[in-house]
Amino acid sequence: MDYKYIVSVSNDRVVVIDRSDTLNMTLPRLTMSRRRSGEFVLPVSDRALIPGILSELRDAGLAFAGAPSGWPPSEVFADLRDRGLVSGPFNELVFLSADQVELRQR
Repeated sequence: MDYKYIVSVSNDRVVVIDRSDTLNMTLPRLTMSRRRSGEFVLPVSDRALIPGILSELRDAGLAFAGAPSGWPPSEVFADLRDRGLVSGPFNELVFLSADQVELRQR
C-alpha cells in the first residue's frame, strides 16, 4: 500500500512522500516543489508556521514517519501537541522492514 507521509521536518522545510503524486491536487494552498518522483519539499519561511503546516497535512490524511530513535516527524508533532501548539490525534507510520509498515494512531 502506498502511504502519504511526512518524512522530515526541519526549521526551513517539510519533506513529504507521496508515491501517487496526488498531493499537489489535495493541498493546492501549500506550495510544494517536487524533488524527485514521489517526493515533495514544502519550504518554510518562518518556523512559527510549522504547527499550522503540520496540522493541515495531518488533516489531509498524511501520516508522520516514526523511528526508534532521533527526532522523526511523529515526535516533532507529539512535542508540538505537548506544548499546546497543535491538537488532536495523528497517524504514525513505522517501518518494521523494507516491505512491512505499521500505522499507529497517537
